[in-house]
Amino acid sequence: MSDKLEELLIKPIDTEKSRVVGRLITSSWSDENGLHYNRTFKFLKRKSGHYNFVYEDATMIGADQVWENIVNIDECADGIYEIITCNVTKDWESGCVDSYDYKLVPYQEPLTNPKK
Repeated sequence: MSDKLEELLIKPIDTEKSRVVGRLITSSWSDENGLHYNRTFKFLKRKSGHYNFVYEDATMIGADQVWENIVNIDECADGIYEIITCNVTKDWESGCVDSYDYKLVPYQEPLTNPKK
């Protein structure tokens, strides 16, 4: 796990800097070779924050491992979701983050303060 991600998981998270938002898309088709099924999570950069911890994890441990760590992927319909961390466990001796999972939550636009 990267130092930056561990730092974000230990400290209170600045949601604007670490927000990861994307569109979940499911497609299926058939051809002469058989039946095909595909799920894609496409990052939405304009809705996300500056730091994409999911992409960093995918480059470090592999996209397949990240995909397996999304605990509610099977229950989610196509749509726009934010990825959050859950099931965070820490080393009992050092207090450093050992492992964590991801969860998809329906995306809601952040509230903005109206100008006075």
